[in-house]
Amino acid sequence: MEAAAARPVIRVAAICGSLRKASYNGGLLRAAAGVCEESIPGLRVDHVDISGLPLLNTDLETADGGFPPAVEAFRDKVRQADCFLFGSPEYNYSIATPLKNALDWASRGQNCWADKPAAIVSAGGGFGGGRSQYHLRQVGVFLDLHFINKPELAVKAFEQPPKFDSDGLLSYKKDPLSSRLRRWTKVDPDLIQPNSVPETRRGVDKRGRHVLQITSQLCRMMSGAKGVCNFASTYHDPCHYLHFTKITKWETTHTMENG
Repeated sequence: MEAAAARPVIRVAAICGSLRKASYNGGLLRAAAGVCEESIPGLRVDHVDISGLPLLNTDLETADGGFPPAVEAFRDKVRQADCFLFGSPEYNYSIATPLKNALDWASRGQNCWADKPAAIVSAGGGFGGGRSQYHLRQVGVFLDLHFINKPELAVKAFEQPPKFDSDGLLSYKKDPLSSRLRRWTKVDPDLIQPNSVPETRRGVDKRGRHVLQITSQLCRMMSGAKGVCNFASTYHDPCHYLHFTKITKWETTHTMENG
């Protein structure tokens, strides 16, 4: 009981760039959160709603550097997070407006994103939202976000067989894949122990492995599914990120994107 109380909690902020109720990207984030909270001790996933943020307008800022209440609340959630998991839909080859707006608001004044690790998943037509991931990584350079390089997960949502139901939930929840997923969701206990890595390697490096674990488990869950770009993983060193080998190829079947 004492060990459980002393266990460090890693807070992952899950941010979806689509505001659609049945968003496929939202479905990916919900699946990741549900599975990983059960499988990774000490991990807490907070879904951060960005639908209430006003469009960026510096006239809304106060003379003393304050922000509108909705923006202040959002910035607080970003500051409190240890790392981020983005669900990034692709609109017109780039980042969706709501997500870019959220990134900009939390970078005003004191940059709330700085020096924190992040991972990206996406779903949609065409390349499965993959092009938005590259633009999000570019924005992250200036924001000082540390995006993990692998795994990458892009789900072509409109390619058969269906991967999401009408509510935007991953269809694996209704078939035997759910039991297989439970067997795949394994994590090295050392990743959550305070003394698992040298003092100089804690912080960003340590927290980054948790969002990496989330995306790798989603990739494993969907391994072999047609229309999914994912990767196989091999664990090497607890002080370094995992090494991934690409096992699938991109295929283009749609040009319209729908997050």
